[in-house]
Amino acid sequence: MKRILIETAIAASIAIIIMLALTFQACGQKAKAVNRKGIDRMKQFTATNLTPALIEIESLSTGLNVVSETDADVHAFIAPRPVTSFTSSTFLESIVRPSTTPISVENFDDWIDNQIAVGGNASQWNAMRDYLEGVTENCVIFKVGSIQLDTYGACLYQGRILGFRTFMIAT
Repeated sequence: MKRILIETAIAASIAIIIMLALTFQACGQKAKAVNRKGIDRMKQFTATNLTPALIEIESLSTGLNVVSETDADVHAFIAPRPVTSFTSSTFLESIVRPSTTPISVENFDDWIDNQIAVGGNASQWNAMRDYLEGVTENCVIFKVGSIQLDTYGACLYQGRILGFRTFMIAT
Protein backbone atom coordinates (compact mmCIF):
# COMPACT_ATOMS: atom_id res chain seq x y z
CA MET A 1 0.00 0.00 0.00
CA LYS A 2 2.83 2.38 0.91
CA ARG A 3 4.55 1.71 -2.43
CA ILE A 4 1.32 2.45 -4.32
CA LEU A 5 1.01 5.78 -2.48
CA ILE A 6 4.62 6.63 -3.32
CA GLU A 7 4.08 5.75 -6.99
CA THR A 8 0.93 7.86 -7.06
CA ALA A 9 2.82 10.78 -5.52
CA ILE A 10 5.61 10.45 -8.09
CA ALA A 11 3.11 10.28 -10.97
CA ALA A 12 1.32 13.35 -9.60
CA SER A 13 4.65 15.20 -9.29
CA ILE A 14 5.48 14.45 -12.91
CA ALA A 15 2.05 15.66 -14.00
CA ILE A 16 2.49 18.89 -12.02
CA ILE A 17 5.92 19.49 -13.56
CA ILE A 18 4.50 18.94 -17.04
CA MET A 19 1.56 21.29 -16.37
CA LEU A 20 3.86 23.98 -14.95
CA ALA A 21 6.21 23.67 -17.90
CA LEU A 22 3.31 24.02 -20.32
CA THR A 23 2.01 27.03 -18.39
CA PHE A 24 5.43 28.73 -18.52
CA GLN A 25 5.74 28.02 -22.23
CA ALA A 26 2.18 29.20 -22.99
CA CYS A 27 2.49 32.41 -21.02
CA GLY A 28 5.90 33.29 -22.37
CA GLN A 29 6.51 35.24 -19.17
CA LYS A 30 8.69 34.78 -16.15
CA ALA A 31 6.63 33.60 -13.22
CA LYS A 32 6.75 35.41 -9.90
CA ALA A 33 6.94 33.03 -6.99
CA VAL A 34 7.93 32.92 -3.37
CA ASN A 35 10.07 29.84 -3.95
CA ARG A 36 12.70 31.28 -6.27
CA LYS A 37 14.76 28.09 -6.11
CA GLY A 38 11.82 26.07 -7.48
CA ILE A 39 11.38 28.52 -10.36
CA ASP A 40 15.10 28.30 -11.18
CA ARG A 41 14.85 24.51 -11.28
CA MET A 42 11.83 24.74 -13.57
CA LYS A 43 13.71 27.08 -15.93
CA GLN A 44 16.63 24.65 -16.00
CA PHE A 45 14.23 21.76 -16.61
CA THR A 46 12.40 23.42 -19.49
CA ALA A 47 15.60 24.82 -20.95
CA THR A 48 16.88 21.33 -21.65
CA ASN A 49 13.89 20.62 -23.91
CA LEU A 50 12.88 17.60 -21.85
CA THR A 51 9.28 18.70 -21.55
CA PRO A 52 8.14 17.57 -25.04
CA ALA A 53 9.72 14.14 -24.52
CA LEU A 54 8.02 13.69 -21.13
CA ILE A 55 4.68 14.79 -22.53
CA GLU A 56 4.99 12.31 -25.40
CA ILE A 57 6.01 9.45 -23.09
CA GLU A 58 3.12 10.19 -20.73
CA SER A 59 0.76 10.31 -23.72
CA LEU A 60 2.05 6.96 -25.00
CA SER A 61 1.69 5.42 -21.56
CA THR A 62 -1.95 6.44 -21.11
CA GLY A 63 -3.88 3.24 -20.51
CA LEU A 64 -0.73 1.13 -20.79
CA ASN A 65 -0.26 -1.59 -18.18
CA VAL A 66 2.52 -4.00 -17.33
CA VAL A 67 1.23 -7.54 -17.27
CA SER A 68 2.41 -9.10 -14.00
CA GLU A 69 0.95 -10.03 -10.62
CA THR A 70 -0.16 -6.41 -10.17
CA ASP A 71 -0.93 -5.19 -13.71
CA ALA A 72 0.48 -1.79 -12.79
CA ASP A 73 0.08 1.42 -14.78
CA VAL A 74 2.98 2.86 -16.77
CA HIS A 75 4.01 6.52 -16.37
CA ALA A 76 6.62 8.89 -17.74
CA PHE A 77 9.80 9.06 -15.71
CA ILE A 78 12.81 11.34 -15.43
CA ALA A 79 15.64 10.86 -12.97
CA PRO A 80 16.06 13.91 -10.74
CA ARG A 81 19.84 14.03 -11.20
CA PRO A 82 21.79 14.36 -14.47
CA VAL A 83 24.32 11.66 -15.35
CA THR A 84 27.64 11.54 -17.16
CA SER A 85 27.63 7.76 -17.64
CA PHE A 86 24.89 5.17 -17.80
CA THR A 87 25.45 2.18 -15.52
CA SER A 88 23.51 0.43 -12.78
CA SER A 89 25.40 2.38 -10.12
CA THR A 90 24.91 5.77 -11.78
CA PHE A 91 21.24 4.93 -12.29
CA LEU A 92 20.84 4.24 -8.56
CA GLU A 93 22.62 7.53 -7.79
CA SER A 94 20.40 9.42 -10.24
CA ILE A 95 17.21 8.14 -8.58
CA VAL A 96 18.66 8.79 -5.13
CA ARG A 97 18.84 5.19 -3.95
CA PRO A 98 21.61 3.62 -1.83
CA SER A 99 24.35 1.83 -3.75
CA THR A 100 23.45 -1.37 -1.85
CA THR A 101 19.95 -1.46 -3.39
CA PRO A 102 19.43 -4.63 -5.47
CA ILE A 103 19.26 -3.80 -9.18
CA SER A 104 19.11 -5.93 -12.30
CA VAL A 105 19.40 -4.98 -15.96
CA GLU A 106 17.41 -6.47 -18.82
CA ASN A 107 17.41 -5.95 -22.55
CA PHE A 108 14.87 -3.25 -23.48
CA ASP A 109 13.54 -4.91 -26.65
CA ASP A 110 13.31 -8.36 -25.04
CA TRP A 111 11.38 -6.93 -22.07
CA ILE A 112 8.86 -5.15 -24.31
CA ASP A 113 8.54 -8.25 -26.52
CA ASN A 114 7.79 -10.24 -23.36
CA GLN A 115 5.09 -7.76 -22.32
CA ILE A 116 3.48 -8.18 -25.74
CA ALA A 117 3.79 -11.99 -25.56
CA VAL A 118 2.00 -12.18 -22.18
CA GLY A 119 -0.94 -10.14 -23.42
CA GLY A 120 0.19 -6.53 -23.32
CA ASN A 121 -1.14 -4.02 -25.85
CA ALA A 122 1.17 -4.62 -28.82
CA SER A 123 0.45 -1.36 -30.63
CA GLN A 124 1.01 0.76 -27.51
CA TRP A 125 4.19 -1.06 -26.47
CA ASN A 126 5.58 -0.86 -30.00
CA ALA A 127 4.75 2.85 -30.18
CA MET A 128 6.55 3.42 -26.85
CA ARG A 129 9.58 1.44 -28.06
CA ASP A 130 9.69 3.23 -31.42
CA TYR A 131 9.47 6.66 -29.81
CA LEU A 132 12.11 6.04 -27.14
CA GLU A 133 14.53 4.34 -29.52
CA GLY A 134 14.01 7.18 -32.01
CA VAL A 135 14.77 10.11 -29.70
CA THR A 136 17.02 8.61 -27.02
CA GLU A 137 19.93 6.21 -26.77
CA ASN A 138 21.02 3.23 -24.67
CA CYS A 139 17.54 2.08 -23.60
CA VAL A 140 17.57 -0.64 -20.94
CA ILE A 141 15.24 -2.02 -18.30
CA PHE A 142 16.31 -1.55 -14.68
CA LYS A 143 14.51 -3.52 -11.99
CA VAL A 144 15.19 -2.00 -8.59
CA GLY A 145 14.43 -3.96 -5.43
CA SER A 146 14.09 -7.65 -4.68
CA ILE A 147 10.48 -8.90 -4.61
CA GLN A 148 8.59 -5.65 -5.12
CA LEU A 149 10.35 -4.17 -8.14
CA ASP A 150 10.34 -0.58 -9.31
CA THR A 151 10.79 -1.19 -13.02
CA TYR A 152 12.21 1.51 -15.29
CA GLY A 153 12.43 1.67 -19.06
CA ALA A 154 15.43 3.97 -18.85
CA CYS A 155 17.08 5.78 -21.74
CA LEU A 156 19.73 8.47 -22.04
CA TYR A 157 18.47 11.82 -23.33
CA GLN A 158 20.39 15.12 -23.16
CA GLY A 159 22.42 14.04 -20.13
CA ARG A 160 19.35 12.83 -18.25
CA ILE A 161 17.75 9.46 -17.79
CA LEU A 162 14.15 9.38 -18.87
CA GLY A 163 11.62 6.84 -20.04
CA PHE A 164 8.83 5.03 -18.25
CA ARG A 165 8.33 3.62 -14.77
CA THR A 166 6.08 0.93 -13.40
CA PHE A 167 5.86 -1.58 -10.57
CA MET A 168 6.14 -5.38 -10.68
CA ILE A 169 6.11 -8.30 -8.28
CA ALA A 170 8.89 -10.83 -8.88
CA THR A 171 7.53 -14.34 -9.17
